Amino acid sequence: MKVVLTLFTMLVFVSYYAQNITNSKFLVGTEAGINVNQSDYVNDTKKTSLQLGVLAEYQISKNFSVMSKIKHYESQVIFTYSEFIGSGMFGNHYKFHNCTYNGKIISIMLTINYNLKIYKKLSGSLRIGPSLNSEISKNYDYPLEVKRDYNSFFVGINEGANLNYNTDKLI
Repeated sequence: MKVVLTLFTMLVFVSYYAQNITNSKFLVGTEAGINVNQSDYVNDTKKTSLQLGVLAEYQISKNFSVMSKIKHYESQVIFTYSEFIGSGMFGNHYKFHNCTYNGKIISIMLTINYNLKIYKKLSGSLRIGPSLNSEISKNYDYPLEVKRDYNSFFVGINEGANLNYNTDKLI
């Protein structure tokens, strides 16, 4: 845990420094955060992990920029699988299995950002773009009859909104 906290602190300071170079059209930074996977499952299991990444942003104009990120995070899916075991006088009979998937994923994202000033030093941005994702490790805790040969490479859409506060003159 000490290593994670030290790494997180270093990433915050590097990211702060990189984001306060306001004369450049090209910004480089790091990203760290908490990734929470909460299941809809009856037991309400929750897995919390650290997500880490690096990013580069290029300002096209005052309001538009292009950003690329490489991010590492963990994912978890928990579900119930119902196995048909037969039918009888009172209907079908099933055996229920608790299934779990745990994986580590590397994601490469490219987004177009619309940057807007909200009030004085407070600004925001809206972003959208594709993400290319690859599992670097996966662990299936499924019965043998449940499909496990899913593709480990998938494409997604990354969208979001940011609020930023410029601390350039404060420190």
